Amino acid sequence: MKGLIVKDLMVAGRQIRTALVIVLFYAVLFWRNAAVLVGLMSLMCMETVVSSFSYDEASRFLSYAAALPVARRTIVRAKYALGFGLLALGAGGSALLTMLVGVLAGGLASLEALGAAAGCTLAMGFVLCLTLPLMFRLPVARARVFMTLAMIVPTLLIVTLMQVADVPLAALERAPWPLLLAGMALLLAVCAAASYRIAVRLVQHRDL
Repeated sequence: MKGLIVKDLMVAGRQIRTALVIVLFYAVLFWRNAAVLVGLMSLMCMETVVSSFSYDEASRFLSYAAALPVARRTIVRAKYALGFGLLALGAGGSALLTMLVGVLAGGLASLEALGAAAGCTLAMGFVLCLTLPLMFRLPVARARVFMTLAMIVPTLLIVTLMQVADVPLAALERAPWPLLLAGMALLLAVCAAASYRIAVRLVQHRDL
């Protein structure tokens, strides 16, 4: 599995370097807005995972891997490790960056950066749970559409419900966010396990 992850990282190496330059640029522009920077970092990590599927599809890697002494379950496990590993790494790195810039500039609370990192990581984790099985089953271009919808539709629904219900900002600030985030993390773990099982079943029954 380690070799499969290294292969994806080597293929996406140039894209990762470009993403780091973009993140540093936005770190200067949005150093007071942790959510923007963390969200951007999470999107970059997600795009790196999707690009690895694009390269595999273009080179017909799955057909090649079928001839190797590598279990299909291992191929799926490597993609999940890559996706969630990059997501966690990106969230942690962006949180540290925003806290560092905030400390130097004296204008950003550490809890804001950590909260934004946790929230974006959990949200993108749920998107990964939906997207990864689709990437193994559908062409990448079609799976990208579902990934985009998975990010846009829930956001629009939440914003609309908040406007309809007229939820005051003070109520959101008083919400038990540590408890809510812990519950979301537990739910994400359950969804990730279910998503992995579905992806394994799809790959095992797929004609490579």
